[in-house]
Amino acid sequence: MKKSANSLTILVFGISVISAQVCFSQQSGPEEVYHQYRIILSTSADFDSLAGLLSSRTLETSRQYIEKMKSRGLSEAEAKSALLGGRKYIYKYEKRRKQIDIHQAGNKAVITFEVEDENIPNHFKNKPSVDSVETIENTIEEVHFLNENGWKLDRIVVRPNRGK
Repeated sequence: MKKSANSLTILVFGISVISAQVCFSQQSGPEEVYHQYRIILSTSADFDSLAGLLSSRTLETSRQYIEKMKSRGLSEAEAKSALLGGRKYIYKYEKRRKQIDIHQAGNKAVITFEVEDENIPNHFKNKPSVDSVETIENTIEEVHFLNENGWKLDRIVVRPNRGK
């Protein structure tokens, strides 16, 4: 009797360990979430389709933008369309980007890309923080994530690369 109880205990423990590994392995990492984000940007015309991939802070900022646009006379659908259009504009140059780093620390992750000069969007046009004499040969784009019950896109920073 005691031997069968021990065997049953070991069996239950083994199944628990295996099922826990399966549950944790099914969560998408930041790279997979970012890939899903890019697919949605290229295939969807609905801003709400991004909601599951964005952090709560990003969703709140988006909601504030939509409310601001509604106060200016746009409908909610038009405001969401403008918001999605802005995100698509930022990523129209992204096909040639080269991922150079990903690092995770706790509930935060950053994917870093190197962007070639011909693919730089107009982020640096008329910016006093960028030396206008120096040619920007490469820029760095950092995509930030938070782990909020799964990885969520939080913010994107594009900046000039000032040497390596």
